[in-house]
Amino acid sequence: MTKKEKENTEKSEVEEQNNPKKFYIIGIGIICLFICIVAIMYFTNLPEKQEEIEPTSVSYGGYDFVKENNYWVFNVSVKTMVRNKENVQTYKFRVFYTPQEIEHISSPRTENNKSRVKEVLLNNSSLVYITMIEENARESVIGAVQITNVLSHIYKKKVTGGLTGISSDNDSAVPVITCANTTQTHKVVKLVVNESTYIHEQNGCIIVEGSNSEELGKASQKVFYELLGIL
Repeated sequence: MTKKEKENTEKSEVEEQNNPKKFYIIGIGIICLFICIVAIMYFTNLPEKQEEIEPTSVSYGGYDFVKENNYWVFNVSVKTMVRNKENVQTYKFRVFYTPQEIEHISSPRTENNKSRVKEVLLNNSSLVYITMIEENARESVIGAVQITNVLSHIYKKKVTGGLTGISSDNDSAVPVITCANTTQTHKVVKLVVNESTYIHEQNGCIIVEGSNSEELGKASQKVFYELLGIL
């Protein structure tokens, strides 16, 4: 190596040692690498998101609802007098919805904020018709059964099913019942699949409407809960 080449090499080494920009870049690189490693460790060790667990039991208005498969099960105890002795009869009901799930559905109330549905169907009634439109009969059956169970088992009312109309090709013996059949002692509950979901009264006839079969089931079950005094 010539003297000139040696001087150039030494000069280059000195410039590298005294170049602060190079050390700055190296430092930034090390810091970035450290941050990436910490971030990977952090996100790798994050706890997995817990799946929401559906409750297996809920309480409402003094009643305990327990989940069994696709149903909620609860008991209703009714006190009666038998031969001057108090007797307690317990009934077990299976329902699709808890009161919390359907309490928002609109229904008529009395001036004292009591259930108008319960008042209409129980006061002075010897017979309750549960009627539905023939085309919606399948969607209405579950609701009709739930309402019938309360009226017949708890309140010992006579309940008869009906249709609001029968097509000419239907030779069914089911009676045609409409709200016009409502009297002081004969009450009518009409189940209808319509545009909205709510419960209303028309001249003593209780009309239960749902926007589809599921909504009609919910509205019917609210009638069920109101008859029990839960809603």
